[in-house]
Amino acid sequence: MQPNFIGSGRRPLPLEHLDFFKFINKTSDSLSIGIHLQCGEIRKVKLDTGQDLKLLLKKEGHKVAFALADLPVTRVDLNDGGSSDDLIISSSPWRGENHLYYKARFFSLSANLIDFGKKTYLRNYQDPDGVDGRAHNDIFNQFIDSDTIVLALESSVTDVPLS
Repeated sequence: MQPNFIGSGRRPLPLEHLDFFKFINKTSDSLSIGIHLQCGEIRKVKLDTGQDLKLLLKKEGHKVAFALADLPVTRVDLNDGGSSDDLIISSSPWRGENHLYYKARFFSLSANLIDFGKKTYLRNYQDPDGVDGRAHNDIFNQFIDSDTIVLALESSVTDVPLS
């Protein structure tokens, strides 16, 4: 399996105009999400079709961090505790990292979705093994909407339950 960077290429990120990050579930399945806070707490939320999670973008110099109610977020777990399908927020400028990284089931399928240091984002990304064990490809579409960078998770084919 290979990741598919559909319509790919990196797009410029107007970071100075962005205040929020929003993840939208556009699949026909509910997602059980864990929001990992820097303090070690995990906040659980269920996102049904069409629902979203909105986080604040906190910018300090060259560092960009995500926050939920002013609490720093380190990871958004898209499969309720599994070891993959995570949005990892890395803001370690001393190591040259400042990005939003999607950790897929297999490392070779993972992708750097937003590179805050270079001020670019990946427009589309397809995870061929699906998110949260679904039996189809899932597509991440990213776009700018006013002061928000939006990451929408969509199914690329009709949902087929695993048997």
